[in-house]
Amino acid sequence: MEDIGGIILAGGKSSRMGQDKGLMSIDNKAMVEHIIKEFNLAGVNELNIISNNPDYDKFSHPVYEDIIKEKGPLGGIYTGLHHTTKTWNIIVPCDTPKIKAKYFDLLIKEKAKSPIQVLKSRDKTHFLIGIIHHSVKNLIKEQIENGELRVETWIKNLGGRIINLEEHIDFEESDFVNLNTINEYNKINHHEKV
Repeated sequence: MEDIGGIILAGGKSSRMGQDKGLMSIDNKAMVEHIIKEFNLAGVNELNIISNNPDYDKFSHPVYEDIIKEKGPLGGIYTGLHHTTKTWNIIVPCDTPKIKAKYFDLLIKEKAKSPIQVLKSRDKTHFLIGIIHHSVKNLIKEQIENGELRVETWIKNLGGRIINLEEHIDFEESDFVNLNTINEYNKINHHEKV
């Protein structure tokens, strides 16, 4: 694979779920394992997991604690970019177990059009599913230091591009479900519509 890495954001508090989401099982695999599998299918083999939980060590990819603590997803992205050896990195949160390799393929194909790109499915922009050029790392750090932690805001500040999936490939809205509550988790684990 060309110069592409992956960053799995697993540092959330999971306060609504009450346990570490990425380690919860869907179809007999941890959520994060489903994501790792799709990265592998897309040919992305350098993966960094950003988490303060050492239990992620068992997935045979480096696990890094947030360099700047308590800064939410933005802090996780900064940590991932700090540790990567790759020029481009796909970011994805650990609680999206239905994400597919074809979306990573699209991000890789479109990457040269902007240093930050995120996906949009119909009316929803997925600000934590995208591809980021390593060069924006210090700009992200500035955003954190300025107290601007909303991912949506910094992507706009840095001129990020939104890729509208409807213009590119067939997709299912359910591929982008992210699980925040036990109720949502139980539905998806019993193959109901979330």
